[in-house]
Amino acid sequence: MSQTDSTNQHHLLDSAPGEPRPAREELLGGIWSYIVGLALASALTVVSFAVASTTLVWQPSIPAALVVLAVAQMGVHIVFFLHITTGPDHINNIMALAYGVLIVLLVIVGSVWIMNNMNQNMGYGHLMTQMPEGMPKVHIVSAKATVSAAEETPLKAPISGVVEAVSCQVGLPVKASEVCATVAPQMNQEAANEDRVNLERAQSRLARDNASLSQAQANVDHSEALRARRKLSMKTLTRARAELDAARASVDRDEADIGRLQAELKSTEANIRLMNVVSPIDGMVLAQNVEVGQTVAANAEPLFVIGAGLDPIQIIATVGGGESRDTKVGDRVLINVNALPEQKFSGTVVEIRPSELNRQAGATDIIISAPNPNLLLKPGMTAQVEIFPKGVPRD
Repeated sequence: MSQTDSTNQHHLLDSAPGEPRPAREELLGGIWSYIVGLALASALTVVSFAVASTTLVWQPSIPAALVVLAVAQMGVHIVFFLHITTGPDHINNIMALAYGVLIVLLVIVGSVWIMNNMNQNMGYGHLMTQMPEGMPKVHIVSAKATVSAAEETPLKAPISGVVEAVSCQVGLPVKASEVCATVAPQMNQEAANEDRVNLERAQSRLARDNASLSQAQANVDHSEALRARRKLSMKTLTRARAELDAARASVDRDEADIGRLQAELKSTEANIRLMNVVSPIDGMVLAQNVEVGQTVAANAEPLFVIGAGLDPIQIIATVGGGESRDTKVGDRVLINVNALPEQKFSGTVVEIRPSELNRQAGATDIIISAPNPNLLLKPGMTAQVEIFPKGVPRD
């Protein structure tokens, strides 16, 4: 063997100190393994780009297909480039690879969570959507929204007193004429008892004065008879007639007092019958501001707030001035409620008006009407809405 051949032989079979030099066949096999791995990796990369860009594959299955291709790509690199197997000599390599995969997964999951959290906490935004081929790009308005009742009716206590019972609760439906609370009018009850005592006293006084009147009338009749026979002085007759007049005045005064006390008692008893706080409409309890044992004042703060108009229900979204210009009455709306992530709702824009809360900022309230046959949407829920112009398909 010449010196040149010897040099080439050592170069091809070069290895680390202390390791046996591979044979030429092993070296060629390693090179062939790299070539096969490169071809497979390139093919998988091309297929991944094709799957992501084609319209021939069912859209929801694309992420799953890309995951499968990514796993296959990892397998190609592990087998053909890293030459990692399950043998005892590769335990450290496998542990290092597993640790690296774990770190990558943590980074991916953390990034997805952060982006999703930022998306949920965004106020209102302006999205762009690519329409099907041949149609221009359009704006889709995205905003936070609040579910609300179309009509709110406050229920106040008709009398002052202490709440004895509460039968309506927030979030539950209520029917017209249903009793939501019972109020015990302690002050009115005491006033009624006092009126009854005063009435009884006046009636007793009237009975005594009527007896006195009868006696005075008898005295006058007897005195006039004696006077006619000149057996009684005129002075005595005049005194008897004065006593009769006084007795009649007392009876008249007693009868007036009885009439007044009867009217007062009737009014007090009428107030006592107004103990029930009754809902005047069908709806749902939106707010409850009373508990058993609480003292309430007549026609003061509402004890309950009843919401009506729950099907269809009203949803209010607040957007900026720019977004409101792209929104029209009749636009379709996709509604995602935070409390019902598995449910999908749709609605229609029915009104656009200046925001009652953000007038200085130039914001606009978008009023949306949404069907709610099962009353799943309840006032107070928060939602994320996407408003689509007419004619724009929704996913």
